Amino acid sequence: MTLQNLYDDIDFQCNVTTAEYSPADRDRNINNWYNLCVAEILDSMDDWDFHGEIATANLSANQQEYIFPTDILKIKRIEIDYDGDEAYGIVDLIDSATIDSSIATSAQINNAFGTGDPKYDAYDESLFLFPVPDTDITNGLKLWYSKNVTQLTGTAGGLTAEPVIKKPFQKILSLGASLDYGRKYQIEELIRNCERELYGRVATRRGLIGGLIDKMKKFYSTRTKDAILGFRTKYFDENYK
Repeated sequence: MTLQNLYDDIDFQCNVTTAEYSPADRDRNINNWYNLCVAEILDSMDDWDFHGEIATANLSANQQEYIFPTDILKIKRIEIDYDGDEAYGIVDLIDSATIDSSIATSAQINNAFGTGDPKYDAYDESLFLFPVPDTDITNGLKLWYSKNVTQLTGTAGGLTAEPVIKKPFQKILSLGASLDYGRKYQIEELIRNCERELYGRVATRRGLIGGLIDKMKKFYSTRTKDAILGFRTKYFDENYK
């Protein structure tokens, strides 16, 4: 469903036009539900990752800090090649607050850590390597991560933008935005209809099941069980230094 399709479904569910339900309000509510879907997917998914990417960066001598890609949402894996022989090693997360020795200088860091057991710590938009590279290495750092989704707005991508979640579950966004409208104006029938489609009718100890949200979570938690009929290779080389 494109953003225009989502708008059309909102019009149908709420019996409104953009005069009663403005594009700005629609975009805000659609994206709130979009973010909720992404959070539910990340919480539910199995080994088949949602909206993932691999990025590479060049190592620079005496540089400890490396900037994350701007679209990073969740780190999956980091590997590093300190000497350029393409024998990458896994970099494990460490909390620098737990390090007993001083790490105020590169020399002190490299005295406490070795390239055979590299570590990293994350701060806001950057990662910091332990030990610090002492040689320039092309594509020495590789990062596997889940990508953040691009927000849907009529001004940024026109009304042709489409959410990256699978098509059977894209209606969650228009139903959620319609539910927000119904709650704002206390339209009880609209609230009931949207809640039933989103959350289902069958009550369990864990809440309602059978709705689109429950089906989406089950789908993303069992995707590796599906038959994979074919592959094609895709070349990419993203430098995020």
